[in-house]
Amino acid sequence: MADTRVLVTCAGGKIGNAVALQLLEQGVATRALVHREDQRSNHLRERGAQVVIANMMDYQQVQDVMTGINRIYFHPIFDPHALDSTVIFAIAARKARVEAIVQMGQWL
Repeated sequence: MADTRVLVTCAGGKIGNAVALQLLEQGVATRALVHREDQRSNHLRERGAQVVIANMMDYQQVQDVMTGINRIYFHPIFDPHALDSTVIFAIAARKARVEAIVQMGQWL
């Protein structure tokens, strides 16, 4: 997995953060997408993640974040416009020629 580069979306959240930390523990090059700087993003950076701040509703930002990525752990944003952000994500991932996507979602 030396050439694997994984993007974890919503890496500042409970599940995305746990996934990113587990990938880092396994030595996987991990890019953590967060929507703001805080203690969780700082902790990810300290553990070796490349932390990027982006808005999942902004196509250009999402496309830029996927540059150089070949696998993605996609956790949809919890937002009234989650479907819109998922479409944005899917279009950007296809354009970036991502090899594999794992998605997990939860609805309370």
